[in-house]
Amino acid sequence: MSRGFFLIRNFIVLTFIILFFRLFYLQIINSDYSNLAESNIIKRKTLHPRRGLIFDRKGQVLASNQPLYDIIGNHKLFKDSLKIQKLKSLLSLNSFEKKGSYFSKKHFSIYQSLKRDEFYSISDLVSSYPNIEVVQHPARLYTSNSLAHILGYVGEVSPSFLEKDSSGMYKQGDYIGISGLEARYEKFLKGNKGVKYVMTNASGNVKGSLENGSFDTLSTPGTNLSTTIDLDIQNYAYKLMSGKKGGVVAIEPKTGEILCMVSMPSFDLNKLIGRKRSDYFSEVKADTTAPLFVRPAMATYPPGSIFKPLQALIALQEGVIKNNERIACFNSPMEDHAPFGHYNIVRGIKFSSNTFFYRLFKRVIEKEQKSSPYLTAREGVDKWYNHLKSFGLGDVLGVDISQEKSGFTPSLGTYDKLYGKNRWKFSNIYSLSIGQGELLVTPLQMANMTAAIANKGYYYTPHFLQSPDSILSKEYKIKRLTSIDSTHFEIVIEGMAQVVDGTAWRARIPGIEICGKTGTAQNPQGIDHSVFVAFAPRENPQIAISAYIENAGWGGRAAASIASLIIEKYLLGEIKRKYIEDYTLKGEFLDKKQLAELEKEN
Repeated sequence: MSRGFFLIRNFIVLTFIILFFRLFYLQIINSDYSNLAESNIIKRKTLHPRRGLIFDRKGQVLASNQPLYDIIGNHKLFKDSLKIQKLKSLLSLNSFEKKGSYFSKKHFSIYQSLKRDEFYSISDLVSSYPNIEVVQHPARLYTSNSLAHILGYVGEVSPSFLEKDSSGMYKQGDYIGISGLEARYEKFLKGNKGVKYVMTNASGNVKGSLENGSFDTLSTPGTNLSTTIDLDIQNYAYKLMSGKKGGVVAIEPKTGEILCMVSMPSFDLNKLIGRKRSDYFSEVKADTTAPLFVRPAMATYPPGSIFKPLQALIALQEGVIKNNERIACFNSPMEDHAPFGHYNIVRGIKFSSNTFFYRLFKRVIEKEQKSSPYLTAREGVDKWYNHLKSFGLGDVLGVDISQEKSGFTPSLGTYDKLYGKNRWKFSNIYSLSIGQGELLVTPLQMANMTAAIANKGYYYTPHFLQSPDSILSKEYKIKRLTSIDSTHFEIVIEGMAQVVDGTAWRARIPGIEICGKTGTAQNPQGIDHSVFVAFAPRENPQIAISAYIENAGWGGRAAASIASLIIEKYLLGEIKRKYIEDYTLKGEFLDKKQLAELEKEN
């Protein structure tokens, strides 16, 4: 009896020990079973935050939010082929898209990014399937098509991004700013996610919140941003540029705040939202007119004659000409539309005399006479190059969108590579005198140069963000001085004022003194580009602008008309020169000779 009892007791004790360690293993050491059991009871839902709103300088909304809906099926539905076929038929679907670890390894996408009206049309049907979940997340809604190249767009994070991301803030299926201000200020706009825990039964039906929501955390909305953009001016510039190719950018000179920026051709931001965004993006990307290309900040052109005011300033600073000194201009290697005669700085700018600026540039380059013309040219080009750098040329300015190019300012190294060290002189580079040759600029750089002239020797880095001030980079608050003394600007500004009484007569606005310069930038691939820079009013300037209209011929036609209308709209609030507006919207800028050349090319 005692032996039998002893064996039974030991067997029972051993059984309990085995069960104890088995339970310990299942619940503590191996969490898979615990998680599986818990997943039948508790479901973790991510609460996506509202993305920060974006406003213009007057408080008008540029970017807001709208809900999008993802319809997700779980593994139980996926295994039920009959239900799948029925659902496909009812929803007119050919197939379901597996999303891997988007929601979990056992969940897949049925529909992604449904807009409100699309979701409501099938919401009753979806609610009748217990193994289907609806996940709502905010998406962008943009006010105007004119903002595409400024705001940029938001898209789903890519696998390559997730591989490199060490922040742990993003998961597959999350959205992120891809370009423009959406990308630059992503960390402020995105907000922080929240979490909600709900109780479900074995069928997946929600029974209520866990512990009355004591474990939940609310999402934190993103920061609202105010931009420097004037939406009314932005939309008007977009209207004027429609059907054309090129870029326009306007800056407030005293702050560097960008008032408007339009690039044409453009694209529809709101079509990059929703189920068909991939199709539309592929269509835009394949478009040979390059709608995604941000021309004001990325396209590089020879500046042409709009570069002449800067050449005059450099010559004054270097002391190679006095304010009223006249230079005889009767012949030069340059083709010239200006009449022969004697020119000072004001007359040279007004009539855009190529011969005058050829002679002026020659004085700058050959100022320091050395033992050979090759050494002389090196000295002159080095000084000239440094003056250009002080105006922000040859470098990215640092505007707060990532899509910006530096243009190209030729240096000693440029010509050493082309001709060999000490084997080039002024006769090799004289085309720079009129803004041609190797020199390349962006419309943004030319608007900034014009702002620096309006300010008589300084500029602030162009930017789009106005507030919150805590987010605005200190770089945009630095007053950047050029290498030109302020005393030299007035004579050049007088020349620019007289341009509007001459070649740029279409830019004339009664009651507003505009200072500008026309240009016709040479284009080896076809008709030249129409170019114009200006600021206004002359005293206490409020706006500086550059306009590049590709293949539109003379600068005094297309570019001067468009730029002056934007100035008129901004300063007066209305357009009184309806004949110039009608002329611009019609867009017939080429003369008979240019039209004949265009027809011959085509």
